[in-house]
Amino acid sequence: METDVIDLGKQVPINLPYMIQLSFNPNQQSSNMKPIQITYQQSKPINFYIYRKCILDDIKLKKIEFEYLNHEIIRSMEDFYLENQEPSKLFELFLSFIYSGKVEYRIREYYLPLLKLAIYFQCDILISSLMKQQKQQGIVRTFFLNFLCDIFNNQTHLQTFQSNPNSQKFLQIMIQQNSSNIINHINWHFYDKKQAQDKIQIAFRSLNSKLFSEFADVYTNNNHQNILHFTQLVFYTEEYSNPQLSIFEDIYIGRMFNLVDENFFNKYEKSLTQKCKKVFEKQIKKISNQPYHMQHTNVCDLVNKSFTATCSHQICLNCFYQYLIYRSKFQQYKDDAPKKIRCLTRFLNKDICDCVFQDQDFLALKEYNLNEFLNIFLKQKI
Repeated sequence: METDVIDLGKQVPINLPYMIQLSFNPNQQSSNMKPIQITYQQSKPINFYIYRKCILDDIKLKKIEFEYLNHEIIRSMEDFYLENQEPSKLFELFLSFIYSGKVEYRIREYYLPLLKLAIYFQCDILISSLMKQQKQQGIVRTFFLNFLCDIFNNQTHLQTFQSNPNSQKFLQIMIQQNSSNIINHINWHFYDKKQAQDKIQIAFRSLNSKLFSEFADVYTNNNHQNILHFTQLVFYTEEYSNPQLSIFEDIYIGRMFNLVDENFFNKYEKSLTQKCKKVFEKQIKKISNQPYHMQHTNVCDLVNKSFTATCSHQICLNCFYQYLIYRSKFQQYKDDAPKKIRCLTRFLNKDICDCVFQDQDFLALKEYNLNEFLNIFLKQKI
């Protein structure tokens, strides 16, 4: 099992094994070191003590920084994502760090549990240290979505997490590297992971709009795998009855709308929610019938004008105008070469029409006062 070390490089004259023992078994003399009792509530509660006077000066635990506080109770609902490990071992690792500035831990077993414990106690320096040395085996876990939901559904945890300058990069990497678990979870019961399967289903139900938007930011591009993961994420929030589904669908539709055509719909139809299917089917119907649209919008309906090109295709005037703007952003290899603008239908499906717009097509549009952009393509002919 691979291990990693966090070391702040402090030379501390402390008998660490003795301090760890004292933390779980205090004596009368230890009361002078300002201990605070920590109780982790579970079927068999665990009690230990943190001695404030022994914490390194560079390490702050904002959760228990108030002098008057002498007892902190960690509720049983606070999940530290320990699988077969004893919680007391996790607490020992944490105590080792705050007393000595150094801790060695097994990555797969303790990376995320240590991070969650650091977030709970608001220990910024440990959070930062862990985020800087993240490794795949530490963050790619079946419970990744539960971990993120816990953070984003607790305002204090979220503020602590986001206050770290490395949090956004950490979040993006964690989402990207766990993407396959979004679909793979449906087969986990075949691999003795029924408990993990049940757990991630709870996470799909508790996912909120803030976290969903983070997923959307990671997945919104033209990469097929990212679009597939994004589509599946929405699908399983519907499958497991997330109460914010309608918000997720609106975000998804807004991010994917520009990419929708028949190919997109056919490729992802099985994973689309009913609402997304209806919206996309309506969009495809609009762009596939004449007048042809590059992207049908409300502006098209407001303009409500079209023209018939020499290839006989009827083209939406607004879409054609936007298409000229779109094409004007590309640099030509040869300034004296005439610009060839193919029929707008080719933007939708290259097999529909291979015609190139002729001068008379552009000249026919003079009445719409599009000279500024028409001149670009007609080389000042009008």
